[in-house]
Amino acid sequence: MKLFIVFLIFSISGLCLSQTYPVEFRVNMSIQLASGKFDPAFDKIVVRGNFQTDAGDVADWSGTMFECKDADNDSIYTVTINLPSAKAGASYEYKYIIIKNGVDNWEGISNRTFILTSPVLILSVVFFNDISKMPKELTITFVCNMEYEIATGRFDLAHDSLFVSGDFNGWTKTNLIANTTNPTYYFAELYLTTEVGQTINYKFAYKKNNNTIWENDPNKTYTFNSDDYLNGCAFIERAFNNICCFPQSWQGKIKFTVNTSNAKSSINGNKFSSLDNVVLTGLYSPLSFPSQGWPNEDSNKVIYLNDNGTLGDLIAGDDVWSRDINFELAGRLIAYKYGINFGLPSNEGGNENEAALNLYHSVLISYNPYAPFNDVESGVTIDTFGVMVEQPLYDIVYTGVNENINKPLNFSLSQNFPNPFNPTTKIKYSIPVETGHSAAGGSSLQQVLLKVYDVIGNEVAVLVNEEQPTGEYEVEFSANRLSSGVYFYQLTQGSNIIIKKMVLLR
Repeated sequence: MKLFIVFLIFSISGLCLSQTYPVEFRVNMSIQLASGKFDPAFDKIVVRGNFQTDAGDVADWSGTMFECKDADNDSIYTVTINLPSAKAGASYEYKYIIIKNGVDNWEGISNRTFILTSPVLILSVVFFNDISKMPKELTITFVCNMEYEIATGRFDLAHDSLFVSGDFNGWTKTNLIANTTNPTYYFAELYLTTEVGQTINYKFAYKKNNNTIWENDPNKTYTFNSDDYLNGCAFIERAFNNICCFPQSWQGKIKFTVNTSNAKSSINGNKFSSLDNVVLTGLYSPLSFPSQGWPNEDSNKVIYLNDNGTLGDLIAGDDVWSRDINFELAGRLIAYKYGINFGLPSNEGGNENEAALNLYHSVLISYNPYAPFNDVESGVTIDTFGVMVEQPLYDIVYTGVNENINKPLNFSLSQNFPNPFNPTTKIKYSIPVETGHSAAGGSSLQQVLLKVYDVIGNEVAVLVNEEQPTGEYEVEFSANRLSSGVYFYQLTQGSNIIIKKMVLLR
């Protein structure tokens, strides 16, 4: 008798431990059925989430174990799962997925959620993707403000063309045309069959000298709303790269540097037997170009660089000629050239000896893509004689145009050590008290990015991508899979950006 009672107690306990609570999922597929996006004869509708393993599946967010069915043909597809009673009060996330031709078509919305309750949980009926109205043809007008690109010389009204591409047109080109009354605004009008809640991805881009200049990542998005649906049209207006204005004045110092270790004349292709002087010419004061032909008498129009460790040159005799030059101007794309042995018999056949025709180095100064109302206080160009490309500025220090802005004082990025290195090096940096917060107020978390790029701007490593409190940090960078060469590491925190150079020698 005692054994029977003990067995009965354990049996009741086992039933209690194994008790489950049913959860019914319900999704309205009427719009997907009517628009042909779901065919019940061939397609499946399933629900997935982080509840699956608790409900007996092999993995979360995958598989077809929980397929929804429409038993009464009312276009509402349902499935019931059982979750352990021990999980009562737990919060779960889920989504519906149409499987068409073996391809998953997920809802494009944020994860849905529910909290497990007893004894039965019947979830509210939702429309797939929260789209409750039939698709409708809308007139879509794209408008792009090109004011900044035009003012900085990046976009030429006379020769460059602008277009929009996106998933709505298969990422082909839909050309935009200039507004006749305000040519800084470009627009395109097209027709698109869409529905409330649908999101499109797109970008503006322009053609310049057979090159395509795209907006920065990520893709831009637009979600059609009820007003668009009712009015039969949508108006999508933005500035290119979301930058529509720029500082009206700028004062800063640029260190121009050019590596001449393998310098050759573009006039005769010979390597210079001696480097007696290196000069800088260019657009916008204090730079200037000599007259056509670069006559010797225009020596007063060029700026002489140094390789003697003075006037901003860092290392004497390293074949990297440099000079600090102060600018005062609005944001501009600066075009410039270097010359060697200007006005001397050793000029190898002509003063314009870096590159012929209309080829220039160029750098955009007074431009902070993370905070367009900020300006460059100082920066460095890193050029190679004869390599004519648009370069970014390096070792940038940004300063706010508004002198009242409370700027962090101890945001810093140290030179990596050792440098050169093989294959590991350490990088130190410090994060200041967030703008507007006093040190007494405690350390607030701030998003910090530390990335490594190669010389052509490809991202090769992300060392830090997280929120960090005020403080000093050190990270180790291992370049085991990289080849020898120059690399750049960039620290970003809010609108603060610093870039430094390091060298990997194997």
